[in-house]
Amino acid sequence: MFRNVCENEVKNVAVKTIRMWKLEELSPFLDSNYNFETRILILVRDPRSMYHSRKSLFIKNSKHKGDNPDMGKFLARLKQECHDMQTSLNFYYELDDGKKEKIGFLRYEDIARDPLGLGSKIHQFLQIEFTDQVQQLIKDAVAVTGTDNKVCI
Repeated sequence: MFRNVCENEVKNVAVKTIRMWKLEELSPFLDSNYNFETRILILVRDPRSMYHSRKSLFIKNSKHKGDNPDMGKFLARLKQECHDMQTSLNFYYELDDGKKEKIGFLRYEDIARDPLGLGSKIHQFLQIEFTDQVQQLIKDAVAVTGTDNKVCI
């Protein structure tokens, strides 16, 4: 059923996955024999930001259970994630240029800094139109009302 929908009823299909640490697992989608045009967009975050936010959550959740947090477990997990990131980068660097062109990296911090600019770049990378409607959705999503009740972006 899904294959029929993808092949006949929609122009673009997007899949979101969280914390996929091993880029090489996506290699079948990069193969020239794969039936669909594939673009992979990877959201990356500054490791320092990840460390601080996860550390706070880890400590909060550990205290909630009445335990003293075992930072060794936390640091071991973080070390494994860093190792997996490096493995993925090595995989990317070893790809031929044709496959590299199908992969884009997007820094989380850049989205916060320039959502419309990044929205345009994302659509260009994905080879889809950056319509006025999509631009308005982004503006609405990031709009902040100032003290004078004017909308600021």
